[in-house]
Amino acid sequence: EDYLSRCVLSIMNQSYQNLEILLIDDGSTDNSLELCNFFARKDKRIKVIHQENKGLAETRNKGLELANGEYISFIDSDDWLMPDALAKMSQTLLQHPEAQLVMGRFYSGRQQRAFHYPEEQVCLSDSVEMHRLLYAGYLVTYAWAKLVRRQVLTDHSITFYDDIIYEDTLWTYRLLHDATDHMVLIPDLVYYYDFNDTSITHQSGQHPEQTVKGFIVTCNQLLDEPDERLFADFVIYVLSVLFRAVDI
Repeated sequence: EDYLSRCVLSIMNQSYQNLEILLIDDGSTDNSLELCNFFARKDKRIKVIHQENKGLAETRNKGLELANGEYISFIDSDDWLMPDALAKMSQTLLQHPEAQLVMGRFYSGRQQRAFHYPEEQVCLSDSVEMHRLLYAGYLVTYAWAKLVRRQVLTDHSITFYDDIIYEDTLWTYRLLHDATDHMVLIPDLVYYYDFNDTSITHQSGQHPEQTVKGFIVTCNQLLDEPDERLFADFVIYVLSVLFRAVDI
């Protein structure tokens, strides 16, 4: 509730206005639902969906199920978008019709600096190079700071896994592994990642042992995947993350 208004206003006030805005209330116990309904009365582009608490993965999957737009972008309720974020990313996809997704940079409120490659626009159509940048930590593995063609997600049945901690990471990895043969990285800051002590991301990632446990659970999920290569490649990615974390 404390952050929601700032988040929603950053979407409503985007310079790119042709939007479908889905606000999904996942069983909130404060005044978040009332705030969502207030904004919906002010802006006809907003649709409010209320559900009993089902967790982040199922909530995002509900958004994917209900979305009608050509492109998909996610934003967490305690963060916000830069004013031209969607304009810059959508324009990039229009300029590169062969690309399945565009990824921008984000600013971390906690660390007070901008993250992620690149300093100039980069077009990638080489899966080896995509994986190299992913393993090196240059690509955003959160669900946000991206604009994805919705058809790519539906064609490849790419949704969020439930009951794992790092569902963003696996979703992004599957997107790059299964569905993307062309992507564009832009140097523009598109997303402000706020540091909220009560957020799911902070609570799940504040202890190293939780990070390791989360990745193990995620890898176990992949054992049921028919594509054995996905499991092997993801394990390599996990090891690269852990090695960077301990500075090996």
